[in-house]
Amino acid sequence: MTGADANRSEHRAVDDAQPAEFLLDAYPTAIRETGRALRELIFRTVPGTVETVRPGWHWIAYSLPDGRRVRNYAWIGPERKHIHLGFEHGILLADPDRILHGAEERLKQFRYFTFEPAMDVDPAVLADFLRRAADLATMPSGARRALAETGGRTRPRPCRGHSRGHRGRADRGLTEAQRRIGPVFLDDAPADSPPG
Repeated sequence: MTGADANRSEHRAVDDAQPAEFLLDAYPTAIRETGRALRELIFRTVPGTVETVRPGWHWIAYSLPDGRRVRNYAWIGPERKHIHLGFEHGILLADPDRILHGAEERLKQFRYFTFEPAMDVDPAVLADFLRRAADLATMPSGARRALAETGGRTRPRPCRGHSRGHRGRADRGLTEAQRRIGPVFLDDAPADSPPG
């Protein structure tokens, strides 16, 4: 098989219309039930969501249509003993209580919850994370980059020599919906600390 054949075969696996139930049915009952509850919460919380099974990754991806493209914002990853609810741009999600996993693994983009096997986080908290993740996914990529470059601060520090400062690059071009995502910061660093 050539590299091109492998890419086509991988692409077909992503495009195959496979119901999420089919993927979840391969797991123990408690994992299936939690997966179904998470799916219901996602569809109820973010209208217009598109669900795609990624059989090679054993994931169910959730995205929002954007013209001819889709913008991934979340995924469900079942395993034998637990199940994950993850966020595509999770590093930019505010998590002051540090309930998301991923920072300790030094993941550069994803953050996720792990349920063993039942959901042990208030559904309202999960819904809040889902809404903010969907808002992040639909932001222009330049706005997401600006958030990452500023350590996720939506209000930059004052400029040198100015006591009040002004709106900086991170706020330029953001809609009100995009501003309500915040406060957003990388790996929960305080707003006045550099990321990393």
